[in-house]
Amino acid sequence: MATDIIARGMAANAKKSVTELGNKIESEKWIGTKAEWEAVDKSTIKDGTIVYITDDETVILYDKAEMEKIAAQVATDKTSVAADKADIVSMKLEISNTATKLDTEYNNLTSNYYTKELANSTFATKTEINNTNSNVSQLKEDIDDLLTNVKSKNLLDKTKVTTSPYNYINPNGNTETYGNNFVTDYIPVESGKVVTLSRYLISSGKFIQSSYASICMFDADKNVKSGGDYNKTTCTIPNGVAFVRITLNKSYFLDVDSMVELTDDGAPTIYEPYSSASKKLTDEIIESSKIATIKYVDSKKYTMSLLTDNIGCSLPKSEYFMTVGIEESWYTDSFATPKGFFVNMYSGSQADRHDGKYTFSNISSYYGNNAYLWNLYDMLLNLVKNEANTGTGYARNCKSLNLQDCSLLCIGDSTVDHDVMTAKIKSFFTENGKTVTLLGTLGDGKGTGNNNEGRAGWTTSDYFTNKTYDGVVNPFYNPSSQTFDFAYYMRNHNYSSVDFVAIQLGINDLYNFDDTKIIPTWENIKAMIDSIHAFNPSVKVILNLPTTPNADQSKHSVFEPLYRNRVVRYCDYATTKAKELYPTTRVRVSYNHLILNPDTDIRDNVHPTNGGYEKMGLEVCNQINCWQNS
Repeated sequence: MATDIIARGMAANAKKSVTELGNKIESEKWIGTKAEWEAVDKSTIKDGTIVYITDDETVILYDKAEMEKIAAQVATDKTSVAADKADIVSMKLEISNTATKLDTEYNNLTSNYYTKELANSTFATKTEINNTNSNVSQLKEDIDDLLTNVKSKNLLDKTKVTTSPYNYINPNGNTETYGNNFVTDYIPVESGKVVTLSRYLISSGKFIQSSYASICMFDADKNVKSGGDYNKTTCTIPNGVAFVRITLNKSYFLDVDSMVELTDDGAPTIYEPYSSASKKLTDEIIESSKIATIKYVDSKKYTMSLLTDNIGCSLPKSEYFMTVGIEESWYTDSFATPKGFFVNMYSGSQADRHDGKYTFSNISSYYGNNAYLWNLYDMLLNLVKNEANTGTGYARNCKSLNLQDCSLLCIGDSTVDHDVMTAKIKSFFTENGKTVTLLGTLGDGKGTGNNNEGRAGWTTSDYFTNKTYDGVVNPFYNPSSQTFDFAYYMRNHNYSSVDFVAIQLGINDLYNFDDTKIIPTWENIKAMIDSIHAFNPSVKVILNLPTTPNADQSKHSVFEPLYRNRVVRYCDYATTKAKELYPTTRVRVSYNHLILNPDTDIRDNVHPTNGGYEKMGLEVCNQINCWQNS
């Protein structure tokens, strides 16, 4: 910059900055030729203005303060550039060092293993091949170890137990016909182990330690080592003993409520059936790999009971209440699902077994003293569900017919609305010289006293709303609480009391819906029961559960197998919950869902024939009679 001409020709006493030079150009940013510069009035140039005349005689004016700022920034930028240059030099050195290391490592790799061409391929090295061979050898050893050493937790193979004739093994190792016992085959054992005999009780879900009648010990060649250890639950295996044979009471095998297990690693907590060592290995491998073979499926006895949750049995879960002179048949297709499953009822049921049904003749009063029990089996005879009541109650309680006058309210759907069931109830009482007063705002409309609260098409949920039927709002709906209110119903219709209430709902909840309706349907029924007992806890509630459809699928507007399965499972669930929540002095489940023949007593998906309705009415009378004579 030509600093020698700074402020040359400027007025020392300029009073203000020049705002216009020649053609109105600001003085601080003015640029022009030297001739133009000489022609302008310089008396008003602002003090501190820098005048720069270039080599080609171009004149440029600068603001001094601005130039000082620019100079300071340039100095800063120079410092930054210098630092960046140092960084670049450092990075260049680091890259050079890294390249050297990579080249060294690459040369080491190719010299130790193979050429550079092979280094870029996917071929295995000799070392890798040797390691693989070693791993395969170890795997073979592991498999061999599993095959020879993995054994079933349960040592007792039931298929090798001598069951006929009844036997007993004596201290000499010989079996003799004696008592009611079975003798096991040679069971492999290990010295020092403590063998424990246990039984798993299905009814309680618990194990109990059980004693054996006798045990005899053998060496590896099956020569007798010792015998005569009697009535123990455990046995410590001495040195030199390789096998034992045990005498067990027959009940350990025939009692359907228990499963016997022999272990040598302490008392079991979860029942495990016997399996051979090789089968055990197969199971472990397949279960880990999620692969199933036909042999594996057969060995595991996979059936519908294990592959699906859609099983159910809606038989009673407490003693059967029956009346002399009222014969009943319970049909398998009405209480067991899926179709093809079947039930065996034990002990005090006194039922006659027929193809597809159990029949109770009920020709005389009976109060059984045998425990209540039934088992559900699948098509391959596998036990899939059971109900045992070993501590309380009895299988069948058959009362003499001795009806008393009473009042009854039936709440339901179209199966109540058809009025045939309630007509049968009324006529049966009359035939036996007694009167049943049927409450209700609906009925046959003929002044016969055949009253009820049956509403065709209604679900359990409808009874909790202000829905109308035949132009009349649901009488159980309390507008204040906006829900089902039994006391509200009784008060509004001037009913001071009622002895029995039969609830016959659920068909329309389950019809054409998926399984998600099963639990909500029961919850609504429970809310009804609780509302009834809030009015009066002494009211006796009879639950008439939904009936299954006609067995002929051509008569249906729904897919019968799914609907039927849903109904049975709901009845199973409702029966279970009723037993859990209510004593039989307050709530009982009738057998209306069991007694209809699917071939002849139901005419379509849901509606019984007149004969079917009359069976249902007679069953309600049966429950009332048993309750009145308890």
